Amino acid sequence: VTERTIDLIELDPDWGIMLKEAVSDRGALTASDYQQVAPIDYNRIIKKVALESFRVLKDNAWLLCWYSIEDWHKETRTALELAGFKVCPMPAVWIHDSNYTATPAYRLGQRTEHFFYARKGSPRLGKLGHGNIFTFRTARKNERFHIAEKPIELYEEILRTFIGDRKAAATISGFAGSGNFILAADNLEHNCIGFDLGQTFKDSYVAKVTAEAPGQYKTYRKDNGTT
Repeated sequence: VTERTIDLIELDPDWGIMLKEAVSDRGALTASDYQQVAPIDYNRIIKKVALESFRVLKDNAWLLCWYSIEDWHKETRTALELAGFKVCPMPAVWIHDSNYTATPAYRLGQRTEHFFYARKGSPRLGKLGHGNIFTFRTARKNERFHIAEKPIELYEEILRTFIGDRKAAATISGFAGSGNFILAADNLEHNCIGFDLGQTFKDSYVAKVTAEAPGQYKTYRKDNGTT
């Protein structure tokens, strides 16, 4: 990707916390295709990706980076700052309705996921006054094919918050996974490049693209409720 050409990058790397084993315990059929990062490699990978992201972003642009607040808060923030980003110390939070925990006898179910939002230069928020909370339910089993899938509707709200109502922004989904960020960008008339290693997920993404109308992609099914 050419330097200084991208308006917003979304990163959702594997957190190196043995997710494959966790979803295998839950009986996820697609866990075997998940490309997992060993915890020892997380720092190296996030530093490299942060540097490359800074290179390709325009002079006033946003980086969004999902991470494990329990395992990698300090390391992720440090990697982004070393790359040159101005990181908001308080992350944004997705509040959902999943109660999963590997140790239910000792831990409450975790209903939040977090992402740092960081600036290269001085971009302005597209939606002024938005809180750092995004409340969207998790995708039901009949609405998803990826083990860590986030809903298109969530991504749409995140894109509106950081880019606003303008069209044709250049975006990247650095760890595309389900491809839902790409579909959300298409719904809002933005351009998006996605990268991922899992062929099964790529095939499922292509099937979803061909089965639905461009610009009208959805995760939530009406019979499951909306939010």
